[in-house]
Amino acid sequence: MGLVDRLEAEFLPQLRSLEAVLRERHPDLKFTTGSASTGSLTNYQGHTIHIECLFPDRGVNESDNVALTIDVCHLDRVPQIMADVCWGHPDGMLEDSLDVRWTSTDDWPEASDETLARLTQTFPRLSESFVAAVRRGRPAA
Repeated sequence: MGLVDRLEAEFLPQLRSLEAVLRERHPDLKFTTGSASTGSLTNYQGHTIHIECLFPDRGVNESDNVALTIDVCHLDRVPQIMADVCWGHPDGMLEDSLDVRWTSTDDWPEASDETLARLTQTFPRLSESFVAAVRRGRPAA
């Protein structure tokens, strides 16, 4: 099983379950869960698995979305991985992360079995951070 297939098998069902719970709790918000290739025309060569919440009542100068994403890059060589909960533009605030020291793809670790095990262990915390961000409706102060 390839890396993307492995990530989808483990995390997409959890994200879809989380989406169902959040849709019931917050019927006024819009949620999407998915998996897609990214950067196919660039050196990035990646994939993202995500759940996103859109807040339809936001002003122009406010973030209208927050997402929990698992991103992998460099699938055509040594894959690197990151997972985080982050607000959209203009805030761009990081709520939580697999490791806050990894601020660019240059810092991301190799998607080794050890890193994937760490992601599995950290995923419940990231999910709770996402739920808290949705409940709060704004980036943390």
